[in-house]
Amino acid sequence: MNPKFLAAIATGSMLLMIGCSAPANLQGKAASAHNKMASQPGSATHDTAKSMAKPLAAEKPETVNTIDVQLSNSKLMLDHDRVDAGLISLDIRNSSGGPLDVVLLKTDLPTNQIPIKEGKVDTANAAVKQVGQLINSPMPANGNEAIIHTLEPGNYVLMAYQPGKADRAMTHTIIVQAAGI
Repeated sequence: MNPKFLAAIATGSMLLMIGCSAPANLQGKAASAHNKMASQPGSATHDTAKSMAKPLAAEKPETVNTIDVQLSNSKLMLDHDRVDAGLISLDIRNSSGGPLDVVLLKTDLPTNQIPIKEGKVDTANAAVKQVGQLINSPMPANGNEAIIHTLEPGNYVLMAYQPGKADRAMTHTIIVQAAGI
């Protein structure tokens, strides 16, 4: 068979596999690889196609651990509260009747000992580190938003409260464990 014909089949197969399985941001790179190969007629081989596919595979997005969070008038509920370290998404839905501030803290303190100052978490206290918060704060009633952050192993507290009333916050502890434990 004609080597150019075989190279075209190999290139087309590679692009089909990448296009069907790659995230959208990698599909443009697959098209770029195709254009590069097409601009060099007769030089594309199956080995070239394989070597160009390797960098694309290395750019896979990190796995995201998701915790679904439901806020109501008196409860903060999580679908689970133990997760492997890495990229974490807290997908939050505010079903309460009003706006709520939501923060994620790294602390070993019990939830009833988290320092509060002037209606907010006292992040100047060394025992508490704020690692995440909502972009749109406070979250309106019936709002949806996510806190996405890479978390290391440790103890975290998710807090939701009416603006200025952190002393009456709803809290839930989240345990982040080393991956694979």
